[in-house]
This record gives sequence, structure tokens and C-alpha cells, in this order.
Amino acid sequence: MPHWGLGLDCYVQWTSPIRRFADLQTHASIKRYLRRRRVHEIIAKGEAIPSSLTSGDLGWASEFDMQSLNDGNAPDDLDGDLDFLEGIGLNGAARTLQRQSKQYWLYEHVRRQREQDPDVTYTALVLGCVDQAKCQYAVYVQELGLETRYNSPAGKLNIGITLTMKVDRVSPRAGILYFVRAV
Repeated sequence: MPHWGLGLDCYVQWTSPIRRFADLQTHASIKRYLRRRRVHEIIAKGEAIPSSLTSGDLGWASEFDMQSLNDGNAPDDLDGDLDFLEGIGLNGAARTLQRQSKQYWLYEHVRRQREQDPDVTYTALVLGCVDQAKCQYAVYVQELGLETRYNSPAGKLNIGITLTMKVDRVSPRAGILYFVRAV
């Protein structure tokens, strides 16, 4: 299937790279800094930079000429071109993708349980009233570790009571999960 969030035509999930995005970004920044520092040390000694090293390894623009490094023209600021604020924005996007992925797989789990047993029920704890006019409540579905909204057709519910809930409708791709009270 396509992965729109990552802009890929085809995507297979073995383990989520999104979960580890912040770690990957931190590791890449540290490696880039250490490589650049080592290049400066090599240049200071008057030695040639290894030919296997590329500007991409150092995180410099691809148009940066590696020969100019060998000629002693390295940037003075080792990491001045690293934009950590850009990384913060990317982390925000990664968290959004992580949350969406977690929701999708939770809903898919519920869909599969319902497919195996159409009468599967869950225990929900009423946490509080969200909208009195609509009789909408925040409930915590214990087996799923899920806080969700529930519209009570029976009217007012007391906070702290437990309900036996049944899945009314679930669509992981659409992000839909509705519960009804089991009778």
C-alpha cells in the first residue's frame, strides 16, 4: 500500500521508523558533528582526507567540493548549518504519524476481534460528561487502553460507573470506532 505520510508509492511495515525518528535524527547529528571534527583534525595536521569520505557523510551540501577540504578550505563552524529547529518540526510530524499509526492498529485489532466474534464486549469506565446537551461522555475502555467518547441514548450516566460496550462500527482506515451499550 502507499504511505502518504512518508510520500512513498509503496511501503511495508516491519517495525515503525516513525517511532524512532527522534533517535535517528539525534544519532545523525552526532555522527555528522564527530565526522566534521575529525576532518578538521586531519586538515590541521596537513593530512589528506580519505577519498571514501563524501560531502554527504559530513552533512554539507553536495555541491561542496571535497577537494577544497584537502586544500584546507573547511568551514570554520562545524555545525552552524545544522538546523535543529527544522528537526523540532519534523519531530512534531513524526509524533502525529506515530499517533495515527497507533490508532490505526488499535482499530484494526478491534475490527479483527469483532470479525472473529461479532458479540465481543468491552468494559468501559465513565470518566465524565463532555457535553450534557448531547449526553456525551468520556469513557475509558479498559481492555483496549482507550479513552473515547460515548453518546448515551439512555440519558444521564453517573461518573465512575462501568458499562459493558459492544462495537457498533469500526473502520481503521477512516479512523472510526463507535461503541453501543451491550444489552
